[in-house]
Amino acid sequence: MQPKDSVSKSGGVTVKFRSGDGVSKNDHSAQSTEFQGSIPTWKGTSQSVLKYNVRYLCLLGVWSLTHSQLYHLFSGTAFLLGLIHIWVAIFGSYLSRDNIEELTLMLANLFIVCGGVTKLVFFLKDRSMYRRLVLMTDEITTRQRSYCELDPALKPILAISERLVCRLTLFVPAYIATLSIVWVPMPLIAYSNERRLPFVQLPMVNEVSSSTYALLYVMQSVPSVLFFNIGFGVDVFFACVMINAATQLRLLFHRIKDLRIGGLDAVKSTGSFCSEFTLRKKHERMYEELCTCIQIHQQLVRYLKFVGKAMDPIAMTQVVFSVLIACVTLFQATYSADSNAAFRCVAFLPTPGAQVFLYCWGAHDLMEQSEAVAEAAYSCAWVEASGRFKRALSLLMCRAQRSLVLTAGGLLQINRPTFISLLKASYSYYTLLGRINNR
Repeated sequence: MQPKDSVSKSGGVTVKFRSGDGVSKNDHSAQSTEFQGSIPTWKGTSQSVLKYNVRYLCLLGVWSLTHSQLYHLFSGTAFLLGLIHIWVAIFGSYLSRDNIEELTLMLANLFIVCGGVTKLVFFLKDRSMYRRLVLMTDEITTRQRSYCELDPALKPILAISERLVCRLTLFVPAYIATLSIVWVPMPLIAYSNERRLPFVQLPMVNEVSSSTYALLYVMQSVPSVLFFNIGFGVDVFFACVMINAATQLRLLFHRIKDLRIGGLDAVKSTGSFCSEFTLRKKHERMYEELCTCIQIHQQLVRYLKFVGKAMDPIAMTQVVFSVLIACVTLFQATYSADSNAAFRCVAFLPTPGAQVFLYCWGAHDLMEQSEAVAEAAYSCAWVEASGRFKRALSLLMCRAQRSLVLTAGGLLQINRPTFISLLKASYSYYTLLGRINNR
Protein backbone atom coordinates (compact mmCIF):
# COMPACT_ATOMS: atom_id res chain seq x y z
CA MET A 1 0.00 0.00 0.00
CA GLN A 2 1.34 3.41 -0.97
CA PRO A 3 1.59 6.09 1.72
CA LYS A 4 -1.07 8.74 1.56
CA ASP A 5 -0.24 12.31 0.76
CA SER A 6 -1.39 15.39 2.62
CA VAL A 7 -1.69 18.83 1.08
CA SER A 8 -0.89 22.12 2.77
CA LYS A 9 -1.86 25.49 1.22
CA SER A 10 -0.26 28.71 2.37
CA GLY A 11 0.23 32.00 0.64
CA GLY A 12 -1.03 30.66 -2.70
CA VAL A 13 1.52 27.83 -2.70
CA THR A 14 0.40 24.21 -2.49
CA VAL A 15 2.92 21.86 -0.92
CA LYS A 16 2.31 18.12 -0.91
CA PHE A 17 3.72 16.23 2.04
CA ARG A 18 4.19 12.53 2.08
CA SER A 19 3.59 10.59 5.28
CA GLY A 20 6.47 8.38 4.26
CA ASP A 21 9.99 7.83 5.58
CA GLY A 22 8.70 4.43 6.57
CA VAL A 23 6.11 5.67 9.07
CA SER A 24 2.56 6.73 8.34
CA LYS A 25 0.47 9.16 10.33
CA ASN A 26 -1.81 6.32 11.43
CA ASP A 27 1.24 4.46 12.68
CA HIS A 28 2.31 7.51 14.68
CA SER A 29 -1.15 7.79 16.24
CA ALA A 30 -1.22 4.09 17.03
CA GLN A 31 2.20 4.21 18.59
CA SER A 32 1.29 7.28 20.66
CA THR A 33 -1.93 5.65 21.90
CA GLU A 34 -0.14 2.41 22.71
CA PHE A 35 2.64 4.26 24.50
CA GLN A 36 0.32 6.36 26.59
CA GLY A 37 -1.77 3.35 27.56
CA SER A 38 1.09 1.09 28.60
CA ILE A 39 4.26 1.27 30.65
CA PRO A 40 7.50 0.60 28.72
CA THR A 41 9.70 -1.98 30.37
CA TRP A 42 13.41 -1.80 31.17
CA LYS A 43 14.15 -4.02 28.14
CA GLY A 44 11.72 -2.05 25.98
CA THR A 45 13.81 1.09 26.37
CA SER A 46 16.95 -0.56 24.92
CA GLN A 47 16.49 1.11 21.53
CA SER A 48 15.58 4.52 22.88
CA VAL A 49 17.88 7.49 22.40
CA LEU A 50 17.23 8.44 26.02
CA LYS A 51 17.52 4.93 27.48
CA TYR A 52 20.32 5.85 29.91
CA ASN A 53 18.36 8.82 31.23
CA VAL A 54 15.12 6.86 31.63
CA ARG A 55 16.84 3.94 33.35
CA TYR A 56 18.79 6.24 35.66
CA LEU A 57 15.58 7.99 36.71
CA CYS A 58 13.92 4.59 37.14
CA LEU A 59 16.59 3.54 39.65
CA LEU A 60 15.89 6.75 41.59
CA GLY A 61 12.14 6.12 41.82
CA VAL A 62 11.15 8.80 39.34
CA TRP A 63 10.33 6.85 36.16
CA SER A 64 8.26 3.68 36.39
CA LEU A 65 9.35 0.87 34.02
CA THR A 66 7.26 -1.82 35.66
CA HIS A 67 3.64 -2.64 36.49
CA SER A 68 4.56 -3.70 40.02
CA GLN A 69 2.93 -1.79 42.87
CA LEU A 70 6.18 -2.14 44.81
CA TYR A 71 7.73 0.49 42.55
CA HIS A 72 5.00 2.97 43.47
CA LEU A 73 5.70 2.15 47.10
CA PHE A 74 9.38 2.88 46.42
CA SER A 75 8.53 6.26 44.86
CA GLY A 76 6.17 7.10 47.72
CA THR A 77 8.80 6.17 50.31
CA ALA A 78 11.35 8.41 48.59
CA PHE A 79 8.87 11.28 48.58
CA LEU A 80 8.08 10.72 52.27
CA LEU A 81 11.80 10.69 53.16
CA GLY A 82 12.16 13.99 51.33
CA LEU A 83 9.30 15.59 53.26
CA ILE A 84 10.71 14.38 56.58
CA HIS A 85 14.14 15.72 55.69
CA ILE A 86 12.67 19.09 54.71
CA TRP A 87 10.81 19.31 58.03
CA VAL A 88 13.97 18.44 59.99
CA ALA A 89 15.99 20.97 57.98
CA ILE A 90 13.44 23.73 58.63
CA PHE A 91 13.42 22.85 62.33
CA GLY A 92 17.23 22.86 62.48
CA SER A 93 17.35 26.17 60.61
CA TYR A 94 14.97 27.69 63.14
CA LEU A 95 17.16 26.54 66.01
CA SER A 96 20.25 28.01 64.30
CA ARG A 97 18.60 31.25 63.22
CA ASP A 98 21.08 33.32 65.27
CA ASN A 99 24.12 31.62 63.72
CA ILE A 100 24.24 32.72 60.09
CA GLU A 101 27.04 30.30 59.20
CA GLU A 102 25.14 27.26 60.47
CA LEU A 103 21.94 28.63 58.97
CA THR A 104 23.33 29.05 55.45
CA LEU A 105 24.89 25.57 55.53
CA MET A 106 21.52 24.05 56.43
CA LEU A 107 19.72 26.16 53.82
CA ALA A 108 22.04 24.90 51.08
CA ASN A 109 21.05 21.32 51.86
CA LEU A 110 17.39 22.30 52.28
CA PHE A 111 17.26 23.93 48.84
CA ILE A 112 18.86 20.87 47.21
CA VAL A 113 16.28 18.51 48.69
CA CYS A 114 13.38 20.89 47.98
CA GLY A 115 14.43 21.11 44.33
CA GLY A 116 14.62 17.33 44.01
CA VAL A 117 11.27 16.78 45.72
CA THR A 118 9.60 19.37 43.48
CA LYS A 119 10.94 17.70 40.34
CA LEU A 120 9.84 14.29 41.62
CA VAL A 121 6.31 15.62 42.12
CA PHE A 122 6.21 17.02 38.57
CA PHE A 123 7.35 13.70 37.09
CA LEU A 124 4.94 11.61 39.15
CA LYS A 125 2.07 13.97 38.36
CA ASP A 126 2.61 14.08 34.57
CA ARG A 127 4.02 10.64 33.83
CA SER A 128 2.20 10.24 30.50
CA MET A 129 3.53 13.57 29.21
CA TYR A 130 7.16 12.59 29.84
CA ARG A 131 6.63 9.15 28.33
CA ARG A 132 5.16 10.80 25.26
CA LEU A 133 8.19 13.11 25.14
CA VAL A 134 10.52 10.11 24.95
CA LEU A 135 8.37 8.52 22.24
CA MET A 136 8.39 11.69 20.13
CA THR A 137 12.16 11.97 20.53
CA ASP A 138 12.65 8.42 19.31
CA GLU A 139 10.26 8.90 16.37
CA ILE A 140 12.07 11.97 15.07
CA THR A 141 15.49 10.40 15.56
CA THR A 142 14.48 7.18 13.79
CA ARG A 143 13.04 9.13 10.87
CA GLN A 144 16.28 10.99 10.16
CA ARG A 145 18.53 8.05 11.02
CA SER A 146 17.44 6.28 7.84
CA TYR A 147 18.63 9.28 5.81
CA CYS A 148 21.96 9.35 7.66
CA GLU A 149 22.54 5.72 6.66
CA LEU A 150 22.53 6.83 3.02
CA ASP A 151 24.94 9.74 3.57
CA PRO A 152 28.26 8.80 5.23
CA ALA A 153 29.03 12.48 5.85
CA LEU A 154 26.09 12.76 8.27
CA LYS A 155 26.76 9.61 10.29
CA PRO A 156 29.41 11.27 12.52
CA ILE A 157 26.93 14.01 13.52
CA LEU A 158 24.48 11.46 14.88
CA ALA A 159 27.23 9.35 16.44
CA ILE A 160 28.76 12.33 18.26
CA SER A 161 25.35 13.30 19.64
CA GLU A 162 24.67 9.78 20.94
CA ARG A 163 28.09 9.59 22.60
CA LEU A 164 27.56 12.99 24.23
CA VAL A 165 24.17 11.95 25.60
CA CYS A 166 25.63 8.72 26.99
CA ARG A 167 28.68 10.33 28.58
CA LEU A 168 26.72 13.21 30.08
CA THR A 169 24.21 10.84 31.67
CA LEU A 170 26.88 8.52 33.09
CA PHE A 171 28.92 11.47 34.33
CA VAL A 172 26.21 12.59 36.77
CA PRO A 173 26.18 9.59 39.15
CA ALA A 174 29.99 9.50 39.08
CA TYR A 175 30.18 13.21 39.92
CA ILE A 176 27.60 12.96 42.70
CA ALA A 177 29.35 9.91 44.16
CA THR A 178 32.57 11.93 44.29
CA LEU A 179 30.87 14.83 46.06
CA SER A 180 29.14 12.44 48.45
CA ILE A 181 32.52 11.05 49.49
CA VAL A 182 33.47 14.62 50.48
CA TRP A 183 30.18 15.69 52.07
CA VAL A 184 28.78 12.64 53.87
CA PRO A 185 31.68 11.16 55.90
CA MET A 186 33.54 14.43 56.47
CA PRO A 187 31.92 15.23 59.89
CA LEU A 188 32.96 11.79 61.16
CA ILE A 189 36.54 12.41 60.03
CA ALA A 190 36.94 16.07 60.99
CA TYR A 191 35.04 15.82 64.30
CA SER A 192 35.91 12.36 65.54
CA ASN A 193 35.70 13.47 69.19
CA GLU A 194 32.17 14.89 68.98
CA ARG A 195 28.88 14.03 67.38
CA ARG A 196 28.16 16.00 64.25
CA LEU A 197 25.51 15.34 61.64
CA PRO A 198 26.33 15.74 57.94
CA PHE A 199 23.87 18.51 57.06
CA VAL A 200 21.46 19.62 59.79
CA GLN A 201 22.79 19.99 63.33
CA LEU A 202 20.32 19.09 66.11
CA PRO A 203 20.96 19.98 69.78
CA MET A 204 19.68 16.63 71.13
CA VAL A 205 22.19 14.58 69.14
CA ASN A 206 24.64 14.49 72.08
CA GLU A 207 22.01 12.99 74.39
CA VAL A 208 20.91 10.02 72.27
CA SER A 209 22.44 6.55 72.04
CA SER A 210 25.03 5.57 69.44
CA SER A 211 22.49 3.58 67.42
CA THR A 212 20.09 6.54 67.35
CA TYR A 213 22.93 8.82 66.29
CA ALA A 214 23.82 6.41 63.47
CA LEU A 215 20.16 6.33 62.41
CA LEU A 216 19.98 10.14 62.36
CA TYR A 217 23.17 10.26 60.32
CA VAL A 218 21.77 7.83 57.74
CA MET A 219 18.37 9.57 57.69
CA GLN A 220 20.10 12.81 56.71
CA SER A 221 22.56 11.32 54.24
CA VAL A 222 20.23 9.09 52.20
CA PRO A 223 17.55 11.70 51.30
CA SER A 224 20.20 14.34 50.57
CA VAL A 225 22.12 12.10 48.16
CA LEU A 226 18.92 10.65 46.65
CA PHE A 227 17.31 13.99 45.85
CA PHE A 228 20.60 15.43 44.67
CA ASN A 229 20.67 12.58 42.14
CA ILE A 230 17.02 13.14 41.23
CA GLY A 231 17.45 16.88 40.71
CA PHE A 232 20.60 16.55 38.64
CA GLY A 233 19.23 13.50 36.78
CA VAL A 234 16.12 15.38 35.65
CA ASP A 235 18.27 18.32 34.49
CA VAL A 236 20.47 16.00 32.44
CA PHE A 237 17.38 14.31 30.99
CA PHE A 238 16.15 17.59 29.52
CA ALA A 239 19.69 18.54 28.46
CA CYS A 240 19.91 15.28 26.49
CA VAL A 241 16.48 15.98 24.93
CA MET A 242 17.74 19.38 23.75
CA ILE A 243 21.05 17.91 22.52
CA ASN A 244 19.18 15.38 20.42
CA ALA A 245 16.75 18.02 19.10
CA ALA A 246 19.66 20.29 18.11
CA THR A 247 21.24 17.33 16.31
CA GLN A 248 18.04 16.75 14.34
CA LEU A 249 18.02 20.41 13.31
CA ARG A 250 21.68 20.12 12.35
CA LEU A 251 20.90 17.10 10.15
CA LEU A 252 18.00 18.99 8.60
CA PHE A 253 20.37 21.89 7.92
CA HIS A 254 22.65 19.62 5.88
CA ARG A 255 19.73 17.97 4.06
CA ILE A 256 18.37 21.33 2.91
CA LYS A 257 21.77 22.77 2.10
CA ASP A 258 22.65 19.76 -0.08
CA LEU A 259 19.55 20.03 -2.26
CA ARG A 260 20.97 19.92 -5.82
CA ILE A 261 20.06 18.90 -9.35
CA GLY A 262 22.75 16.54 -10.61
CA GLY A 263 24.01 16.84 -14.19
CA LEU A 264 22.01 19.92 -15.01
CA ASP A 265 24.56 21.37 -17.41
CA ALA A 266 24.80 18.09 -19.30
CA VAL A 267 21.04 17.94 -19.61
CA LYS A 268 20.82 21.50 -20.89
CA SER A 269 23.36 20.80 -23.59
CA THR A 270 21.06 18.24 -25.26
CA GLY A 271 17.64 19.10 -26.57
CA SER A 272 16.20 15.57 -26.77
CA PHE A 273 12.86 14.63 -25.33
CA CYS A 274 14.58 12.08 -23.09
CA SER A 275 16.78 14.78 -21.60
CA GLU A 276 13.81 17.04 -20.93
CA PHE A 277 12.00 14.15 -19.27
CA THR A 278 15.07 13.40 -17.14
CA LEU A 279 15.32 17.04 -16.11
CA ARG A 280 11.67 17.10 -15.05
CA LYS A 281 12.19 13.97 -13.00
CA LYS A 282 15.20 15.52 -11.25
CA HIS A 283 13.22 18.67 -10.50
CA GLU A 284 10.44 16.48 -9.14
CA ARG A 285 12.80 14.53 -6.88
CA MET A 286 14.38 17.76 -5.64
CA TYR A 287 10.95 19.18 -4.85
CA GLU A 288 9.86 15.99 -3.08
CA GLU A 289 13.00 16.06 -0.93
CA LEU A 290 12.25 19.68 -0.01
CA CYS A 291 8.70 18.70 0.96
CA THR A 292 10.12 15.98 3.20
CA CYS A 293 12.45 18.52 4.81
CA ILE A 294 9.57 20.96 5.36
CA GLN A 295 7.50 18.21 6.93
CA ILE A 296 10.38 17.27 9.26
CA HIS A 297 10.88 20.93 10.16
CA GLN A 298 7.20 21.31 11.02
CA GLN A 299 7.39 18.14 13.11
CA LEU A 300 10.44 19.50 14.94
CA VAL A 301 8.68 22.80 15.63
CA ARG A 302 5.70 20.97 17.15
CA TYR A 303 8.06 18.70 19.08
CA LEU A 304 10.03 21.62 20.53
CA LYS A 305 6.82 23.34 21.62
CA PHE A 306 5.97 20.16 23.50
CA VAL A 307 9.49 20.06 24.98
CA GLY A 308 9.04 23.63 26.17
CA LYS A 309 5.71 22.76 27.78
CA ALA A 310 7.19 19.76 29.60
CA MET A 311 10.41 21.52 30.63
CA ASP A 312 8.98 24.90 31.60
CA PRO A 313 8.14 24.26 35.30
CA ILE A 314 11.21 22.05 35.83
CA ALA A 315 13.56 24.70 34.43
CA MET A 316 11.97 27.44 36.56
CA THR A 317 12.35 25.28 39.65
CA GLN A 318 16.04 24.77 38.95
CA VAL A 319 16.65 28.44 38.19
CA VAL A 320 15.17 29.55 41.51
CA PHE A 321 16.92 26.96 43.65
CA SER A 322 20.24 27.29 41.82
CA VAL A 323 20.38 31.02 42.54
CA LEU A 324 19.62 30.40 46.22
CA ILE A 325 22.04 27.48 46.55
CA ALA A 326 24.86 29.35 44.81
CA CYS A 327 24.30 32.34 47.09
CA VAL A 328 24.46 30.47 50.42
CA THR A 329 27.22 28.10 49.24
CA LEU A 330 29.43 30.99 48.14
CA PHE A 331 28.78 32.66 51.49
CA GLN A 332 29.87 29.53 53.35
CA ALA A 333 32.99 29.14 51.21
CA THR A 334 33.98 32.76 51.91
CA TYR A 335 32.97 33.55 55.48
CA SER A 336 32.84 30.22 57.31
CA ALA A 337 35.35 29.86 60.14
CA ASP A 338 34.95 26.09 59.89
CA SER A 339 37.52 24.88 57.37
CA ASN A 340 35.64 21.60 56.96
CA ALA A 341 32.41 23.37 55.94
CA ALA A 342 34.32 25.78 53.70
CA PHE A 343 36.06 22.89 51.92
CA ARG A 344 32.80 21.06 51.32
CA CYS A 345 31.16 24.21 49.95
CA VAL A 346 34.07 24.96 47.62
CA ALA A 347 33.83 21.41 46.25
CA PHE A 348 30.07 21.78 45.73
CA LEU A 349 30.02 25.37 44.42
CA PRO A 350 30.20 24.57 40.64
CA THR A 351 27.15 22.30 40.87
CA PRO A 352 24.22 24.80 40.92
CA GLY A 353 25.81 26.77 38.10
CA ALA A 354 26.32 23.58 36.07
CA GLN A 355 22.68 22.58 36.48
CA VAL A 356 21.42 25.91 35.13
CA PHE A 357 24.09 25.92 32.42
CA LEU A 358 22.75 22.61 31.08
CA TYR A 359 19.44 24.29 30.30
CA CYS A 360 20.93 27.52 28.96
CA TRP A 361 23.52 25.77 26.80
CA GLY A 362 21.00 23.30 25.33
CA ALA A 363 18.31 25.91 24.67
CA HIS A 364 20.79 28.38 23.15
CA ASP A 365 22.15 25.69 20.81
CA LEU A 366 18.58 24.88 19.77
CA MET A 367 17.91 28.53 19.00
CA GLU A 368 21.04 28.81 16.87
CA GLN A 369 20.33 25.61 14.97
CA SER A 370 16.73 26.65 14.28
CA GLU A 371 17.93 29.95 12.83
CA ALA A 372 20.53 28.11 10.72
CA VAL A 373 17.74 26.33 8.81
CA ALA A 374 16.94 29.61 7.03
CA GLU A 375 20.60 29.95 6.09
CA ALA A 376 20.59 26.40 4.72
CA ALA A 377 17.55 27.20 2.57
CA TYR A 378 19.39 30.15 1.03
CA SER A 379 22.54 28.05 0.51
CA CYS A 380 20.91 25.27 -1.50
CA ALA A 381 20.77 25.25 -5.33
CA TRP A 382 17.52 27.20 -5.49
CA VAL A 383 18.62 29.30 -8.47
CA GLU A 384 18.39 26.36 -10.84
CA ALA A 385 15.24 24.93 -9.26
CA SER A 386 11.65 25.10 -10.47
CA GLY A 387 9.21 27.85 -9.57
CA ARG A 388 7.18 25.78 -7.13
CA PHE A 389 10.39 24.72 -5.39
CA LYS A 390 11.32 28.40 -4.88
CA ARG A 391 7.88 29.26 -3.52
CA ALA A 392 7.93 26.37 -1.06
CA LEU A 393 11.48 27.25 -0.07
CA SER A 394 10.51 30.85 0.65
CA LEU A 395 7.81 29.64 3.04
CA LEU A 396 10.36 27.48 4.83
CA MET A 397 12.76 30.41 5.13
CA CYS A 398 10.06 32.66 6.61
CA ARG A 399 9.15 30.08 9.23
CA ALA A 400 12.76 29.22 10.06
CA GLN A 401 13.61 32.89 10.71
CA ARG A 402 11.36 32.77 13.79
CA SER A 403 13.65 31.55 16.53
CA LEU A 404 12.60 28.61 18.68
CA VAL A 405 12.95 30.00 22.20
CA LEU A 406 12.44 27.91 25.34
CA THR A 407 11.39 29.56 28.58
CA ALA A 408 11.41 28.88 32.31
CA GLY A 409 8.07 29.47 33.99
CA GLY A 410 6.81 31.18 30.85
CA LEU A 411 8.69 34.31 31.94
CA LEU A 412 12.43 33.80 31.56
CA GLN A 413 14.03 32.99 28.21
CA ILE A 414 16.61 30.24 28.54
CA ASN A 415 19.86 31.12 26.77
CA ARG A 416 23.47 32.01 27.52
CA PRO A 417 22.84 35.68 28.41
CA THR A 418 20.27 34.44 30.94
CA PHE A 419 22.93 32.24 32.51
CA ILE A 420 25.20 35.25 32.97
CA SER A 421 22.37 37.28 34.51
CA LEU A 422 21.62 34.46 36.97
CA LEU A 423 25.26 34.37 38.04
CA LYS A 424 25.08 38.11 38.68
CA ALA A 425 21.90 37.67 40.71
CA SER A 426 23.56 34.97 42.84
CA TYR A 427 26.51 37.24 43.49
CA SER A 428 24.20 40.12 44.46
CA TYR A 429 22.42 37.97 47.05
CA TYR A 430 25.80 36.73 48.32
CA THR A 431 26.94 40.35 48.79
CA LEU A 432 23.75 41.10 50.71
CA LEU A 433 24.37 38.15 53.05
CA GLY A 434 27.94 39.34 53.55
CA ARG A 435 26.75 42.78 54.64
CA ILE A 436 24.25 41.25 57.07
CA ASN A 437 26.99 39.05 58.52
CA ASN A 438 29.35 42.02 59.04
CA ARG A 439 26.84 43.99 61.07
